[in-house]
Amino acid sequence: RVRLAGMKISRPPISIGHYKMVKHKSDKGNEENPHRFDLLVRTQRSWTQDRM
Repeated sequence: RVRLAGMKISRPPISIGHYKMVKHKSDKGNEENPHRFDLLVRTQRSWTQDRM
C-alpha cells in the first residue's frame, strides 16, 4: 500500500539500525493460504477504499 500510494520505503544504514530475525519452525494450524495471491491482486484494486 505504501508503494501503491507513491511513497518510498527507506532503511537506515547498517551502522545506525539493524535487526536479527529469530528463527522458528512453521506454525501448526497456520497453513499457507491458497488465496494469498488473489488477495494481493485485490489489494491493488481496492486499497484506496480500504481506509487504511
